[in-house]
Amino acid sequence: MNCDRLFEKIKEIVDKTALPVYDCGDGAMSLVFPQAAPEDFGAVQDFLIASGYGAYQAHMLGNNRFVTLTGDGLIQLLYAGADGRLQITADPETALFPTRDPAEPTVQSEFYQFEVDHKFIDCGMCLLFRLCDGSFFVVDSAHFLSVNDHRRLHDFMRERTPAGEKIRVAGWFFTHGHDDHVCQFMEYLRQDMEDTVIERIYANIIPPTHRDASEWSDSVREYGERFRQTVRGSGIPAVKLHTGQKFAVRNLTATVLCTHEDVYPL
Repeated sequence: MNCDRLFEKIKEIVDKTALPVYDCGDGAMSLVFPQAAPEDFGAVQDFLIASGYGAYQAHMLGNNRFVTLTGDGLIQLLYAGADGRLQITADPETALFPTRDPAEPTVQSEFYQFEVDHKFIDCGMCLLFRLCDGSFFVVDSAHFLSVNDHRRLHDFMRERTPAGEKIRVAGWFFTHGHDDHVCQFMEYLRQDMEDTVIERIYANIIPPTHRDASEWSDSVREYGERFRQTVRGSGIPAVKLHTGQKFAVRNLTATVLCTHEDVYPL
């Protein structure tokens, strides 16, 4: 996927002012027309389908339209009916998110607020869902100063997984790239994977090239970049989420309502 060439073609179709292309991180780029019309959305979709992309998912939330197309990478289209914002995000590297993930129910689904270790740091968050087949959906992890939380998290899931079976994390989602949310995940990959399978990682982390990065602390920059490299080298499929996508993990379904891409140009 050549994002520059693709966006130039789209600018020829949508004869309106576009903002400078926004770097979403991880190879993804967004082209935004702040004031477009519904027919512009349709024209871009028709052009992409004629260019060989196939519609993977389409739906509406209120008067907002969303279409996900796949082909040479993934393209996410967004049209916001309230203000006419047309957003085209081209993502050549993301893994594809599942829209259905059927599973035979074997246990009652449960939700846990995992208590992270706050002896040395007063921040961090980790949440877990145990899904209908006994697998887990995990949200975030904990700070590098929560030194044993990767092992505590492993043991928590181990206790709720039948003996002789591997811990199965159907999805691990990260709200953002701060060190108190990603560090213990990296330690988990390094020390606790001997009896664990992680099927997918879900995130959309602000890139270090972002104009606000100069305000970040050294540890936020360091561990955010280390997280990106760890995910890239893990071999685990990584889904970069974009607004409007509806994904399924066993009996859990989620709709992405906002990412940093939608805040641009503010």
